[in-house]
Amino acid sequence: MQYLNLTIVTPEKTVYEAQVERVTVPTDAGEITVLARHIPMITTIKSGAMRVIDESGKEEVFAVFGGVMDIMTDSRAVIMADQTESVSEIDEARAQEAYERAQQAMSEKGQEIDSDQYEMVQKQLQKHLNRINVAKKWRK
Repeated sequence: MQYLNLTIVTPEKTVYEAQVERVTVPTDAGEITVLARHIPMITTIKSGAMRVIDESGKEEVFAVFGGVMDIMTDSRAVIMADQTESVSEIDEARAQEAYERAQQAMSEKGQEIDSDQYEMVQKQLQKHLNRINVAKKWRK
């Protein structure tokens, strides 16, 4: 079997680097699965669950918060994620508390916040909700 050389990076660090059977990522066009010898392409990644099956068949799931994936002709793929977190690292209770704090800040400030602040709080709400949803669905 041929494998895909996958690298997942964030602005802070390399999160994952290995030969894998496949990776499934959420994109603006829907969920796509990439295997070795996939056609070259670049696509944006939206928030959601990113699933990696390594060469031994073990699945690892990440909550991903946007980014770009570059699939190259030599069975290599690089995912440049804005942020990502392994499902095993997600503290679901902390994520729930952060989500509730962001909701409360949004409702308390109401009309007082400008559009930039509103967008920032919305992104925080989406991020925490994504962490909660990924942890609930994929934690074993």
